[in-house]
Amino acid sequence: MVSGMPGSSSGIWFDSPLPFYEKGALVMFCGRRGGTSKGPYESLNASYKVGDDPKAVARNREMIARAMGVDPGRLVTMRQVHGTAIVEANEPFDDPPLADALYTTNPELVLCVLTADCIPLAAFWTEARLLLMAHVGWRGALQRFPELIVRHLKGLGADAHDLLFALGPSIKRPWYMVGEDVRQRFDRLADSYRAEDYFTDIDGGFIFDLTKLVVDQLKRAGANRENIWVSEYCTFFRPDLFFSYRRDGKRSGRQMSCGRIMAR
Repeated sequence: MVSGMPGSSSGIWFDSPLPFYEKGALVMFCGRRGGTSKGPYESLNASYKVGDDPKAVARNREMIARAMGVDPGRLVTMRQVHGTAIVEANEPFDDPPLADALYTTNPELVLCVLTADCIPLAAFWTEARLLLMAHVGWRGALQRFPELIVRHLKGLGADAHDLLFALGPSIKRPWYMVGEDVRQRFDRLADSYRAEDYFTDIDGGFIFDLTKLVVDQLKRAGANRENIWVSEYCTFFRPDLFFSYRRDGKRSGRQMSCGRIMAR
């Protein structure tokens, strides 16, 4: 599934999965354009933890909230740790949880994920009107986090075959270079995944296809490939549109991906 609708709202550039919108959920994978930050954080940096001016970050988040149609206080965030914790959000948290996925049935909340190369992953259970937003990097993928997300939703009563998924902009082949340590950790996934499907030897390292691995893990857990939308954008390759940690290093900003259930 590749149909998307890149666009702009209040000056903010975003990519968005059309199938989610058609079924009642608004997901905006925001880029770096349209904010107030300066220097390496120009301009829509949404992270307080990368060295940017906190006032600029607050203004940027306010702009994102307006684009999503809510008050900034309805943005729900988490402290992402490259783990596998999945937390339900009924109201905004006073103290954001240590987690890498949030889900809700509350249409007044906007679930948020910060990335700068990792995959922002959205899932929508249309029957229950339940939306999930997750952060999946190579560490999460090697812990089979996408599979765990599907299993969690199945445990709540969802039919995996009917779930909608969207993978937002992230680093893609051939720009994602990793070392032998990542390749060795991949072997712990078990023999059902073949390293040659995801790693290509080059110049003493490996090109890693994170997107393919995440899609395959969703499918392995029961998702229908026709219901998996994948953004065509690569964060590394488009410095005009995205922050990229792999490209720019520690002074890279973070883009925010947001999801909200639309009121009936």
